[in-house]
Amino acid sequence: MSIYLDEFETLYGISDNIEKLRNKILELAFKGELVSKKEKHAKPELDKIITKKNKMIKNKIIRKPYGGIKDIKDSDKPHKIPKYWEWVRLGQIMNFQNGYAFKSSEFISKGVGIVKIGNISNGQISEIGMNFISKEKEVDKKYYVEKNDMLIAMSGATTGKLGINKNEKTYYLNQRVGKITPIETNQKYMYYYLKTLMAENLEKSSGSAIPNLSTKQINNLMFPFAPLEEQKRIVDKIEKLMKEVDKLGIKLEEKETISKKLSISIVEAIKNSQDAEELKENLRFIIDNFDIIFKTSESMDEMKNIVLQLAFEGELVSQDENDKSVIQLVKEMKKENPKKFENKFEKTPYKIPKNWIWMKHSQLFDISGGTQPPKSKFVYEPQDGYIRLYQTRDYGDNPQPVYIPIEDARKKSKKGEILLARYGGSLGKVFKAKDGAYNVALVKVELLYDIDYINNDFLFYFYKSDLYQKFTNNQSRSAQSGFNKSDFNNLKFPLPPLEEQKRIVKKVDSIMSIIDKLEKELIKKEDLVEKLGSI
Repeated sequence: MSIYLDEFETLYGISDNIEKLRNKILELAFKGELVSKKEKHAKPELDKIITKKNKMIKNKIIRKPYGGIKDIKDSDKPHKIPKYWEWVRLGQIMNFQNGYAFKSSEFISKGVGIVKIGNISNGQISEIGMNFISKEKEVDKKYYVEKNDMLIAMSGATTGKLGINKNEKTYYLNQRVGKITPIETNQKYMYYYLKTLMAENLEKSSGSAIPNLSTKQINNLMFPFAPLEEQKRIVDKIEKLMKEVDKLGIKLEEKETISKKLSISIVEAIKNSQDAEELKENLRFIIDNFDIIFKTSESMDEMKNIVLQLAFEGELVSQDENDKSVIQLVKEMKKENPKKFENKFEKTPYKIPKNWIWMKHSQLFDISGGTQPPKSKFVYEPQDGYIRLYQTRDYGDNPQPVYIPIEDARKKSKKGEILLARYGGSLGKVFKAKDGAYNVALVKVELLYDIDYINNDFLFYFYKSDLYQKFTNNQSRSAQSGFNKSDFNNLKFPLPPLEEQKRIVKKVDSIMSIIDKLEKELIKKEDLVEKLGSI
């Protein structure tokens, strides 16, 4: 167990996973793996308890379990336990009492409190929202809730929630709340087992999640009975470890609060950098402290978005007056295709450097839809006369290659060309093509001019940025999200000098490589947590 505590921050990393550690402690406890074993068999003690309960029923001290107790089959046992432990039905080692249906007309502002399902909170009994009954009303003592009694909610969203009365007061038990009274069995041992595994056991016993809990179901819950001395040692160990986990939780929450404030302030510092030198300093601080500031995959994705935002705002690298003028590039484009420059757009998204220029996507690029031959022509092994057909799923994990006749491949792609997913669940994804053909779910981005005006990686990062992603989110075609060629006409594109594009790509590549490396480390950490959770 020490590995979970000693290496918690390395293995779990964030406070959301604290609950996983608590559950792991309880899981190990009730598989007999938390404390040392003394091999004293539990059966004699269990038989004694069952005999005692039967005598109490015979002497009419308590009632016979409602609905009866089922025999135990091997298939009923939820998990393995030590050989010297015993599986038992809960109703064999405790007495269960349902609550009383008090009338709302009897409720008063002061008196004896009535415990309802809503009063079971955080493992205890809370008086918040409690109704009261006059002390003069005669109520059978079996409905009393004394100090240290254990209660369970039997309906609604809180079904299965447990609470122990830590108050000095005596209450009354309301309907849909049950009282569990262990017979010689350690109450805390029973509480900790039921607290975590109630929902799982209910689902196993009934085949589905249960919004309401019956007395029969509670009586027939499976329970791992350990020797009484070992039960006490297990409880002591659980409580000792839970205190350590609580300390770890507080420590992580404090760190994450600092981390959150730090990440917000750093993002603002980057965005508000006054010059390239200040920006460089801020970026260096982030890179040097990335593992402290960013702790989740979501925060790393956010950092990537911020880097791209800065890149396309012209704030990631310095401008150089020696770069070839963009205006000169545009003049050359106009000569080749004057019709593309007849209409201007009115509003620009944000301010860009003076040596950049806002362009329409359609003034710089064209898109062409892909090939879609009938599936009857598909083959799944490479052969002469066939070409690989790339689809959106080919850019995920473990794609199944599809090949089509070369003569049916109207739209071909070369390695490095940019493909965009045009509709469906992949809308917004951008890929770099491989040699082959591409299907109708993809479009290829084509350059309009023979002059050297765009860096392919700069264009690729543009489609990764919010400028393009927000554009795709705004497109819709009835029930199927997507875009057509005409939708690109007014998509705005910030065009820097070609040499600056190259500097931007180099800077983005260097930052993204660091983020990717740290993200891989995070994934390994998360995988390790998952594996440990399954032990």
